[in-house]
Amino acid sequence: MDIHRPFQGLGNHLGAALLISVLTTGCGQAPTGDPGIDEPLTLASSLELTLGGLGGQDWQAFGEVVRIAFDPQGRLIILDQSAARVHIVDPSGELIMSFGTRGEGPGELAFPLSIAATPSGEIVVYDASNRGFIRFDEQGEYLGNVPLDPSTGMPGQSVLSHPEGGVVSVPVGVVFRGSGLEDTEDAALPVYHWELNSGADDETPRAVTRAWRPSQEDLATPVQVSGGITLRAPPVVGFEPPVSLAVLSDGTLALVDSSAYRIRRIALDGSELEPLSRPLHPRPVTQQDREADLARRLERLETGQAPRMQITTRGPGGGSTTLDQEAVRSILRQQLEGMVFWTEVPVLRRIASDPQGRLWVERRGPSEDVPGATDIFSAQGEYMGTLPGDRSWIPDALSPDGRGAYITRDELDVVTIEIRRLELQEG
Repeated sequence: MDIHRPFQGLGNHLGAALLISVLTTGCGQAPTGDPGIDEPLTLASSLELTLGGLGGQDWQAFGEVVRIAFDPQGRLIILDQSAARVHIVDPSGELIMSFGTRGEGPGELAFPLSIAATPSGEIVVYDASNRGFIRFDEQGEYLGNVPLDPSTGMPGQSVLSHPEGGVVSVPVGVVFRGSGLEDTEDAALPVYHWELNSGADDETPRAVTRAWRPSQEDLATPVQVSGGITLRAPPVVGFEPPVSLAVLSDGTLALVDSSAYRIRRIALDGSELEPLSRPLHPRPVTQQDREADLARRLERLETGQAPRMQITTRGPGGGSTTLDQEAVRSILRQQLEGMVFWTEVPVLRRIASDPQGRLWVERRGPSEDVPGATDIFSAQGEYMGTLPGDRSWIPDALSPDGRGAYITRDELDVVTIEIRRLELQEG
């Protein structure tokens, strides 16, 4: 049995202003004063174009846009999972081409989960059902499949291009493989690097490092699926420390994997650099926190706002059955009934990097659905300042020429992509 969770990480955020105005300090200088006090940053942006929505062209009738990326030419690459299509859009918003058909043959997309644009211009789609990477050139021509062996590691929901070649990912969100899954020796998640060598029977990734996560040993509980099938699934963990990965412009990996304000920096050879931190600390989880978090999750599940999932059972003869959404919701309800909670409320939520080498660090807000403030670190690892916590500032994709793209949804759940010009305003 395979369970795949579509990527939800950077979507559904309102894009507004982005780039930084450094008020009294130089761009590469750390602000003075108490390191635990936020230094405010001023942002500005302008909307250049909108794709999708009710007034968009026919090709812009997006279904489930799970990932977008800019390629080295500044073209926007859009992965529409529900349509199994990839769209390439020029900087003016004109469609250059669309490609992709649903299927499990060469070059076809069955359940595309993530997309990346490499420095050489290749477009790489990770397809969870096909269990591998599908490579296309910058014109959308099929180059080949890179099959993956599930026993040696699979990507997570976010696949990131690396400047030295290949892609990196953490297998968060694809930790279920069926009731026969054996416990791993520890709870750590590997951070994988795939070189993308087409032609091999299976490409074995290299584990650059391992991301810590709380041990779930002995917490997995049986979940009844359908047709007599039982899934031994890890529990839902409230306030679980995040695992978030970013790739800086010099190839350094940035990794969040704890409740604390600590961002690890790792070279591709696995050597650890000095971590980034601020004196902001987690607080204990209270009973009120537990009750509110469980109520929020149940409400989202019953109103259809929970993350979409595809669950496919595979028989010994090679046949497969995809469960309907009511069966999926039943599994999620059972998991919530056995929900457990971490002891602390994590400080951080997620991180992302931009082409200038800066690191964007989103802190946790008052609840899981409300973003907190966003700290910015320079390419040299120096704290530059903080954006206010009234919105999620991190874009879903950043272009080399200073534009940001945001995936949004309106009240009718219609997908729109906003592209904004992002300009630095000197103090």
